[in-house]
Amino acid sequence: MQHYKIIEEHFRKNRDRIAGKITMRTGSYEASEDIIQEAYYRALKYYKEGVVQDIDKWFSLIVTNCIREYMAAEKGHSYELIEEENIEGEGCVNFNHHFMRDVYKMIDKRHPVAKEVLTLHFRFQYSPVEVSRITPYSYVNCHKIINNFRKEVRKLLEE
Repeated sequence: MQHYKIIEEHFRKNRDRIAGKITMRTGSYEASEDIIQEAYYRALKYYKEGVVQDIDKWFSLIVTNCIREYMAAEKGHSYELIEEENIEGEGCVNFNHHFMRDVYKMIDKRHPVAKEVLTLHFRFQYSPVEVSRITPYSYVNCHKIINNFRKEVRKLLEE
């Protein structure tokens, strides 16, 4: 029963910050309320005391899946989800908020066309095809912008 207290404490300390991030990604405060409730429900369901090393990283994975499911329902197609029950998984260890914050800063410094395409793809998780449908830019152009940005990020990671 101790795990309920751990999850409750996490909720109390982090709820507003997490809700803000979800709202930023989904564009809807109401959606963030639903997503955060679902995420904490899953956390209570999957949490195993003594196994979770970093509850923040693990919970971020659950939130990411909830956001992807919400976005999929909104857009009518599915996303690859991260294994939530595997709380020791590599995804937990490798999920890094500081890295994503740096990526978002890189996106914000781009030319307006690239910024729009990259924001839709990385922040809102639209596929290149979807980005080309909702912007005046061709699929080839969107795909090229996204791939060039990925190469640039990989190059920075290797340094």
